[in-house]
Amino acid sequence: MTVPGLDQPAAEDDFEEDLPPPPPVGKMRDTRAKVACPMCGGEVLAAAKRCKHCGEDLSPAGGDEAVSGATGELTKIEAGEVIGSAWKVYLKNLAPCLVGSFLVNLLSQLVTIPQQIIPGLVMGDGEDPTGVMVGLAMLLGFMAMSFCVGAFLQIGLCQLFLKAARGEDPQIGDIFSGGKFFLRYAISLVLFSIAFGIGMVLCIIPGILVSCMFYPFAYVIVAENSKGIDCFSRSQEITKGNLLQIFVLMLAGAGINLLGILALCVGAIFTLPLTLLFTAVAYLKMTGQEVVEV
Repeated sequence: MTVPGLDQPAAEDDFEEDLPPPPPVGKMRDTRAKVACPMCGGEVLAAAKRCKHCGEDLSPAGGDEAVSGATGELTKIEAGEVIGSAWKVYLKNLAPCLVGSFLVNLLSQLVTIPQQIIPGLVMGDGEDPTGVMVGLAMLLGFMAMSFCVGAFLQIGLCQLFLKAARGEDPQIGDIFSGGKFFLRYAISLVLFSIAFGIGMVLCIIPGILVSCMFYPFAYVIVAENSKGIDCFSRSQEITKGNLLQIFVLMLAGAGINLLGILALCVGAIFTLPLTLLFTAVAYLKMTGQEVVEV
């Protein structure tokens, strides 16, 4: 065996070659990679879960059928494009979006009726300390119940809107399918509300910033099955570089809903589901996923 001297070059490693550095994780880009559908050959986003042309299921084999994770590259969005896409999705799925949103709001309001009536009857004129204590305990219990019912229905509505935006088949019954995500969403909603409230008390602007940074946290829970409160760190990653456009979306949504309220409040029944769809569509676009084309 001959050992090369110090002045002799070592043998070239056959397994070593110059490779380009891997792209940075989570890097923002303005364009989205597209691939051909294996069934019809139509062009779809690489992260698409279903072909928009033929409806072929493009989810990875063996994946979780109930939850589709976001695998696309993070993308910058335009508020106008999101609003236009949401409008088309809304018109295509008018019945489930409209009825689902109406039922969620109706049931959320109905469940608050007991807390408005029963504690007052128990406390009476407030002269009986025992009655007051029992009434307050009942009030807190009914408030907790109202919050839980509302959170359960809201996360179910997110699933309905997500299906609509992906071009799947949303059903009104989807609003009752949030059990799997309820606890995580309820805890995250409480934390979000606290952070938002503190931000608004401090100087309003921090509250707005919190709303923009965590804008899609509910959809991160549903679409990516995020664990614990990971939805917040993931939301920050997704919204980085999109905060201004998200703020524009929030302003547009507030303006549209205000017009609905001014139309004898009846218009809000039609405007609310549209503005809620903004978040679903924005989430899909920011994570490089396919939004159905109508």
